[in-house]
Amino acid sequence: MQPRRPSVDQDFRCEILVVGAGVTGSLVAEHLAAEGHEVCIIDRQRPGFGSTAASTAMLLWEIDRSLNDLTAIYGFERAASIYRRSFGAVSGLAELVNTRGLACGLRHKRSLYLAAGKVGARELKTEHDLRMRAGLPGEYLDHLTLLEEFGLYREAALHSIGSADADPLLLCQTLLAAAAMQGVRIFDASAENYDNSGQAVIVELDNGHIIEAKQVVLATGYVMPDFVSSSVHKISSSWAIATPPQPAGGLWRDGALIWEASE
Repeated sequence: MQPRRPSVDQDFRCEILVVGAGVTGSLVAEHLAAEGHEVCIIDRQRPGFGSTAASTAMLLWEIDRSLNDLTAIYGFERAASIYRRSFGAVSGLAELVNTRGLACGLRHKRSLYLAAGKVGARELKTEHDLRMRAGLPGEYLDHLTLLEEFGLYREAALHSIGSADADPLLLCQTLLAAAAMQGVRIFDASAENYDNSGQAVIVELDNGHIIEAKQVVLATGYVMPDFVSSSVHKISSSWAIATPPQPAGGLWRDGALIWEASE
């Protein structure tokens, strides 16, 4: 049963306002409520039907930038810490799903990172060695081993445990239901303006009402407010191909989550 989402028909105050009821906003709200905070959520559309619904559902601890790349930028210790935290985040999410009994179809998975583009066997072997040094799990598969074990024709691959997949929309909705059970209020509303010049943040809604919050969490996915800008990233687009459900045995061993090193 999904929580009610009334419109905001009067001004009010709250301790923490989460803007965005997708999977990020629902995770934040549930966690903060469990810590004893007063939390409200607003979203201008049905929860989970924004960026969350466009997710691949792959819960990979491996980051888009390789450990080798991050080491060149930050040094090994800091880069390794980033990867360890990411690994812990996936296992932590799985623990949350289990302890809260969240029905989202989460399944523990292995991942298969394939050589592609400029990243060949030598680069993957270097990446594997760095991961081993960082205490991360995985094995290096050369061309023949990859072909024999997975039937995939690539130069090399990294095969790792610790990933998962889940239905992101169900995860979002069950988290919201859990948050509502802990007192989180969820509203159908759209934030238009933010004013944090005082001791609180004043959020003006599109209907003219305002919400005053001590803290505001922006969990709006790809649609960020104009005042949020960064010189270290830019938004681009991607694509995905979906197939009909495949045989129970899968098209390759273990139904591993496959991704590749190309751009």
